[in-house]
Amino acid sequence: MIDPQEFRSTMGHAVTGVYLVTTDGAAGRFGLTVSSLTSISLDPATVMVSIRNQSPSLASILANGGFAVNILGSHQHDVSDVFAGRPKTGERFDFGCANFAVGEHGCPILDDALAALECSVWKVQEIHDHTLIFGTVDACYDDTNDAIEAGAPLTYCQGRYGCPQPLMQA
Repeated sequence: MIDPQEFRSTMGHAVTGVYLVTTDGAAGRFGLTVSSLTSISLDPATVMVSIRNQSPSLASILANGGFAVNILGSHQHDVSDVFAGRPKTGERFDFGCANFAVGEHGCPILDDALAALECSVWKVQEIHDHTLIFGTVDACYDDTNDAIEAGAPLTYCQGRYGCPQPLMQA
């Protein structure tokens, strides 16, 4: 059996994107930072996020039946910290740390996220200490036509935030 800390350290070398998953509805308004977003299908448009079973957001997402995935830019590491439960100042998981709009399907959409998806829960699969949530995409928010103007996506690797650098063209 692999030691969990050894596995965590090894996986820390993998570069991931940073995403803010939000929900709102009868079960409450919640948000959390995740590093797992996978595009599953184009037709119908489907994504998957992985959330720790003990997260209070998980129960709300499932009960509300929907969620949004906000794709964070490199300028939003402070928002990521708040929703990862480690704010530099202020309260953990506080929506007051940034401006949010309400999406077409009721989920909080971060005003200056690079892009966002609003999804309906389609399937759920518990895998050990996490739950995979598959969502069919109901709305896409991508108002940026110029990637340079929009900024770089926020990444995470070896316990630090970063952003991609373009490769030099020969």
